[in-house]
Amino acid sequence: MLRGTGRQAGPAGGGDSEDVVSHSLWTAALVAYVRCFSIGTRRGGLTEQDLKQTGLRGEVLEWHQMLRRMRDHLTASSANPRERFVIGAAQDVDGRANGIAIVSTPLPGVEELAVRQTGRLALELTTLVEARMGERQRAVFESARGMSVRLLNSLPEVRLDPPS
Repeated sequence: MLRGTGRQAGPAGGGDSEDVVSHSLWTAALVAYVRCFSIGTRRGGLTEQDLKQTGLRGEVLEWHQMLRRMRDHLTASSANPRERFVIGAAQDVDGRANGIAIVSTPLPGVEELAVRQTGRLALELTTLVEARMGERQRAVFESARGMSVRLLNSLPEVRLDPPS
């Protein structure tokens, strides 16, 4: 948990607002992180092989895979990512159902260590992406440099100033 009392917001909206903010930011960060690996290699997306190039020691691939599973859990429409519910039947002495029990268990919040480790991994991957972007920019420039003025002028114009 980054901050807060450790309480989780339940269906009635209770709980600490800092926990809700931490949970929301963590979910958004995981969605953005995993999206970088979903683009595909043909379009320049990251791959699990890139994790080896970060130079980070430890179980980097395992951490990455855990982040993907966590993102899946947090974004699944069939699960409450903040609480787990169990419903059971209570039985009388003869074994017949005589009631039900509903138990809610809050799930742990975001831990600072998880945020720090994921941030470090993202920082190292950013270095790889920046290097690739530089390579691609140089290749595009060399290609453009080899074009005639006529061919350059026939390309679609890209406006760099913001729309008014």
